[in-house]
Amino acid sequence: MTERKRIYRRWLVGLLTIVILFSLVFTFFYFKGRVPGKIYLLIDEESNISFGFPFTVDLEDNLEAALGGESNIPADKIKLTEGNFAGQNATIQSSETGDFQLRLKLFGLFDIKTIDVEVTDQQYLYPSGRPVGLYLETDGVMVIGTSELNAYSGQTVSPADGLIRSGDYILAVDGTEVDSKEELSELIYNRDGEVVFTIRRNGEISQVAVHSIRCDDGIYRTGIWVRDDVQGIGTLTYVDQEGNFGCLGHGISDTDTGQIVEICEGDLYQANIRDVLRGRIGSPGSLLGMIVYSESGFYGTVTQNTARGVFGKIDVSTMAVCESEAVPVGYRGEIEIGPAQMLCSINGETGYYDIEIIKINLGSQDNKSMTIEVTDQRLLEKTGGILQGMSGSAILQNGKIIGAVTHVLVNDPTKGYGIFIENMLDEAG
Repeated sequence: MTERKRIYRRWLVGLLTIVILFSLVFTFFYFKGRVPGKIYLLIDEESNISFGFPFTVDLEDNLEAALGGESNIPADKIKLTEGNFAGQNATIQSSETGDFQLRLKLFGLFDIKTIDVEVTDQQYLYPSGRPVGLYLETDGVMVIGTSELNAYSGQTVSPADGLIRSGDYILAVDGTEVDSKEELSELIYNRDGEVVFTIRRNGEISQVAVHSIRCDDGIYRTGIWVRDDVQGIGTLTYVDQEGNFGCLGHGISDTDTGQIVEICEGDLYQANIRDVLRGRIGSPGSLLGMIVYSESGFYGTVTQNTARGVFGKIDVSTMAVCESEAVPVGYRGEIEIGPAQMLCSINGETGYYDIEIIKINLGSQDNKSMTIEVTDQRLLEKTGGILQGMSGSAILQNGKIIGAVTHVLVNDPTKGYGIFIENMLDEAG
């Protein structure tokens, strides 16, 4: 064998080794990402759990349970059948509420992930499908950008550039707290000299000094653009038996920064849909309506604006926003590929429309847990598919509420994403 062939063979062996290692690493993290970090079981009910992969499972011993911890379940109260979680031949059941852990092994050899399992009583929610208006007040004054100024000297300058960023929240000016852009304007209007802003950036508080500039009109400015409230229309997903609500299935983001708005408070109002802008390929449609800012249109208060939805409390006098009967919550392990329904309101009429669940991501912790397709000809004729403003429309399957619509696919408005209802409930606390 010539030296050239030896070098070529070593090169091939090295390349093959790298490919195998890469494949193993990719497979490990792919499997791990597809497995949820937490699942729910109903007490005394035998549940089939399949992840579609060659996993075996061991019960994770829990020291706190052995010591009598109230929130954990002794292993003798848990029934686990022989088999793996690649098919429907493995079942699990618990005779007590609480929590325990499952340790998954890939091919029965490699530890891949530990899953938290919570055993709970059946929970019921009132699905709504009603359009709602949201008015959110930011926690501080939100910076949406900085601008150049024409200085009195003839120069073009940007005094806040590099110091104040889009997405920052201004909390105070020279130690004086501000809650609105009007208060901010009063404190910095025509200020000559250094202005010290207290800002919150990525959850951290700091102080930034900006020197105001005398502009060509003689007025001193800092060149900061701000916003202090956000509003929008979506769909109310559910109300629980204590009057807590969830809607949208995703957060309300600022149109300029794209960031989820950090709020201090907000209100939920009635919204009236006036028209429908049909969706088409490349251009998602929308529900066109108006928010009823009146005492009679007030539904409740908003307490959270998160990536998994907007949450709050319904006013007792407006519990009629839920016209449907309470239905059981369906968890991710119960969801199946196949027919389902979405509950939404078009032209003032709330109704159930047929959809198909075409993909499920069991490991999803975000707001794109499943892919859905509208199959109901009535809805397709009215809207062309999923519209902006339908976010929050409840998804039901086999008589249970399992999630909410969150997004429409721009290249195919008949399809979109949905979030698991348990992800919303976890976020709401």
